[in-house]
Amino acid sequence: MDGQNCQLIYDAAFIVRTVTSSNVEKLLRTKGQDYAPSTLLFLLQARYVIGSFNRKTDLRQRKVITMARRQGLFLVLLSMLPAAVFQCPERCRCSGTMVDCSGQELTASTIPRRFPPATRQIQLSHNKLSTIPNGLFDSLRDLESVTLDNNPWACDCNIQYLRSWLLKQDDKSQYKHLNCSSPAALQDRRILYLTEDEVISTCDGWYCNFFLICQTLLFVLIVIQGIVVIFIVMYLRRFEAISQEAIRPAK
Repeated sequence: MDGQNCQLIYDAAFIVRTVTSSNVEKLLRTKGQDYAPSTLLFLLQARYVIGSFNRKTDLRQRKVITMARRQGLFLVLLSMLPAAVFQCPERCRCSGTMVDCSGQELTASTIPRRFPPATRQIQLSHNKLSTIPNGLFDSLRDLESVTLDNNPWACDCNIQYLRSWLLKQDDKSQYKHLNCSSPAALQDRRILYLTEDEVISTCDGWYCNFFLICQTLLFVLIVIQGIVVIFIVMYLRRFEAISQEAIRPAK
C-alpha cells in the first residue's frame, strides 16, 4: 500500500474518532490539494454522511447512540474506501483511467489478470504477448481501446478470444495492423480477418491429442469397471456358498 492510501486510512480513522463535519471540512481545506479526485469524493461523501446525521439528531439522542453512530459510520467509510484506493497493476503505470503496460516484456503468463474497474485505455504494445487470457477484458465495462501492436501473436487455438473480442469492437480501424507471427501457414495474416476455418484448422492436432487421451481414459475406466464387477460376482458366489454350508447343519 502506497503513502497516499495509508494517509487516506489515517484520515478516515480521524473522521471516525472525531465524528464532526467541521473536522472533515478542515481536512478538505488543509489537505485537499494532496488528494486524488477519487479521494476527494470519498471525503466529501463522509462529510455529507456526518452532516446529514448531525442535522437530524438532537443533543440528547446523540449522547445515547454515540457508540452506535461511530460503528455505523466506520462501516460506511469502509464501504467507500475501495472506490477511493486506486490499485495499479504490477509492472504497469497508471494515469487517470489509462493503464500503461507497454515495453515490459509481458507474456501470456505474466500479463496482469486484473485491471482497475474504471479503466478506459490499456497499452500492451512492445511486449512478448502471443495470446490474451480468456475473459481478460470482459469485466471492464468502460474500456474504450487497447494498444496491442508489436507483439508476436500466435494464431492458433488460443487466439480465439482475442479475435472474437476484436470483432466486437465498434472501432476496428486501430486493430487492422495486428498480424500473426505464427504458425507459418498464417504468418503475416491480420488477426481481425482470420476466418473461423483458419483458426479451427490450427486446432486439429490439439483436438486429436485430446480425443486420443479421452479414448484412453475411457478404455482404462471400462477395464477398471470390468475388474470390479468380476470381483463383486466372485464375492457374491463365495458368500452364497458359505451361506449354504451354514444352513445345512441346521437342517
